[in-house]
Amino acid sequence: MGQINSSEGLLALDHGTSKVHLGGFCDKKFLPVKQHLEKLLKSGCEENLQLCIYVGDKCVVDLYGTAVGDWTYNAETHQPIFSSGKSIESIIMAMLYDKGLFCYDDKIAQHWPNFGQNGKENIKICDVLRHESGLSQFSESIPTIRNAWYDNIKMNKIGAFIEKEKQHFPRISKFEYHAFSRGLILNEVIRRIDPKKRTMGEILREDINIEGILLGLREDELSKVVPYKVISPIFILQQILTPWWWPKKIHLTFNDVVKGSAFGVYWCVAQIPYITTNYNDYKIPKTFGELDKYSIFEFFDRCMNCLKIDDFLQSEISSAGIMANARGLAKLASIMANKGEHLMSKEAWNVLHSKPKKSLFGNTADGKLRTNFTLGGVNHYTNFTDASWFETEKFNKNREGFYGWVGVGGSILQWHPELQIGFAFTTTFLELTDLASARGAVLQQIVKDCLRGN
Repeated sequence: MGQINSSEGLLALDHGTSKVHLGGFCDKKFLPVKQHLEKLLKSGCEENLQLCIYVGDKCVVDLYGTAVGDWTYNAETHQPIFSSGKSIESIIMAMLYDKGLFCYDDKIAQHWPNFGQNGKENIKICDVLRHESGLSQFSESIPTIRNAWYDNIKMNKIGAFIEKEKQHFPRISKFEYHAFSRGLILNEVIRRIDPKKRTMGEILREDINIEGILLGLREDELSKVVPYKVISPIFILQQILTPWWWPKKIHLTFNDVVKGSAFGVYWCVAQIPYITTNYNDYKIPKTFGELDKYSIFEFFDRCMNCLKIDDFLQSEISSAGIMANARGLAKLASIMANKGEHLMSKEAWNVLHSKPKKSLFGNTADGKLRTNFTLGGVNHYTNFTDASWFETEKFNKNREGFYGWVGVGGSILQWHPELQIGFAFTTTFLELTDLASARGAVLQQIVKDCLRGN
């Protein structure tokens, strides 16, 4: 892989007593990317952020910045990337597929016999990767988040809990977003098919081994992670009512809400475990017992910024709890943009990206939202011929051709094989109205424009 050139293109936006600072490297060809990042920081739309981009095997952008005077924040700082970790799950699974340890159409019970209880005997590995297993929710809370600590995983505390579960499909479609459960299930499959019986966190450290990506932190690593800020419903309402000419942190108008640009997506993900919904036979609890009484906003606050911070950081919850920086994520994305070089064969890479499936995610106020997850569990961003307003203007806008996924609040880990772009964006300001991470997608489009000479 290409090395970051730290001696060229250094940047700084430090205006005396100003709290705004942007540092790092940017290739001259991609200066519009830097300029847009400057705009985000100066306008107060972000707090702390990182952006790292590879083209081919060369790092062309490696920037970090603060708008709140956090001088300790830099390119090596780690933060949670939430659902962006699902792409890393898919990469690890593809690496194991490359070793001939499973096939995507294998029934999970073939590798994990006790999983087949309570009618789950026909669930395939690809069903979990595509969010179609009927296990997006559990019928009761996992007693404690500590059950997802390494030692407790090895004692089968998560595995035994999943084994007794039964399927629950939504009313709308077979697809239902596996916010937490996908990674918990896959980790149990992984440690059963891996010859060394390793967990996902171990494979991430030993086989991928990219500095800046961690799952299941050790005690001496806890200080690497920076807290984030979670917005409140009252703050969102204030921002909606703020006139356009006044400085705004969230560029959301009342008209946007009416059209469904933000809260329409809210409705789409209303089945995620931290929001209470109902099936015909039971009321869905939160995934972990500690979170049972909290709303979506309080959930994120409780994960990182309260007494349970260490419990969350030390857990192997890959679908929501990988801690990383953009520099490490972009290096991994670059490998994937270049057909998996050094990590997997081209054949395994091709299978991972094969058979994208159009699935209904939910309904917005303005039409449908469909995902396009591949056999290996990464979304291929493309507009269908009958694309809805939300799909063209929010979900896919600016990122057509990319593979991967996004994390709630704004993180992005994606790659564009045709243009060989490895893209990673992380932020400590969780804008929960931007569930499609649209503000980061603008940067993705600028990168494409720079490459195409637009």
